[in-house]
Amino acid sequence: MTSTKNNGATVPAYPRIYRTEGNIKLVFNCLGILMSACAIAILYSLFGGKHVSVSIALPFAFSAGLAFWIFYMANQQIILREDAIERVTWFSRRTLKRENIRGWYGKSYRGYTYVLVPHEKRETNMHLRPLWRWDKAFFEWIKAIPQIKG
Repeated sequence: MTSTKNNGATVPAYPRIYRTEGNIKLVFNCLGILMSACAIAILYSLFGGKHVSVSIALPFAFSAGLAFWIFYMANQQIILREDAIERVTWFSRRTLKRENIRGWYGKSYRGYTYVLVPHEKRETNMHLRPLWRWDKAFFEWIKAIPQIKG
C-alpha cells in the first residue's frame, strides 16, 4: 500500500472511495424528495374517496419511479483499489479487476463519462458518470489502462 502527502498528512493511496459530489447529491436528494412528495400527494388523492383512474395512477407511477431513480443515482459509490475498481449501488456490487479491463474510452454527454470495457464480451461495460469528483489517484490509475476507440 502506497501513501501520498496531503497537506502535510500521510493518506493511504488505496482503497479510495468516491461518493457522489456534495452539491450534486444535494440537488439529487432534493429532487428525489420533491418527486416523492408528488407521488405521496397523488397516492393520497387515489385513496381520498375518489375513484382510481389512469389519469391519476400514471403520474403516481412516474413520480415514484423517478424519485427512486434519482435517489439510486445519488447514492452510488466507486471504490478504487490498486488492482481493481468497484461500483457499489443499493442492490449490487460489481468489481472489475485491472487485468480484466481491455481498455477505456470517454464520451461527453452532460459531463465526461469514462467507460471501462472488459475483455469478456459477455460482460457489460462499466460507466463512470460525472457524478464523482475524480482526483489525481484516479487519473494515474486509469492512465495505466489503454485508451480505445468507443
